[in-house]
Amino acid sequence: MHIQKTLLYIDDSQIDHDILEFRQRAYRLFDHVDHYLDGRSAIKFLTEHRCNPSMLPDVIFVDLYMKGYDGWHFLDDYSRLAPYLIKHMNVYIISSSVDKNDIANAAKYKFVHGYLTKPVILDGISKFDFY
Repeated sequence: MHIQKTLLYIDDSQIDHDILEFRQRAYRLFDHVDHYLDGRSAIKFLTEHRCNPSMLPDVIFVDLYMKGYDGWHFLDDYSRLAPYLIKHMNVYIISSSVDKNDIANAAKYKFVHGYLTKPVILDGISKFDFY
């Protein structure tokens, strides 16, 4: 039996979305990918569908450094929203930052399951357990 895996990708760089899609077509780690260019829209989507598990992703990739409402804002809002979500989602940080402080601060969020550097190389992330 095939279990569908869905991804919600949040990044303000269209180029990084394009790279992810190109790699996704090659490696097919996810059955479906939703794209958001800002975290506020993603939080709104998650809030609106918090009681509908078929609309919620299995995995979230979020960039830390975006203009305005950045990944840190998303993580703070997600931490408040998570108890009300009907479905558990694994969150991964996607960032070009290799700053040890960023990695340590991201690890403080219990729902963050990993820290990946950009560009996302999907064949390199198959080691992650997305559930």
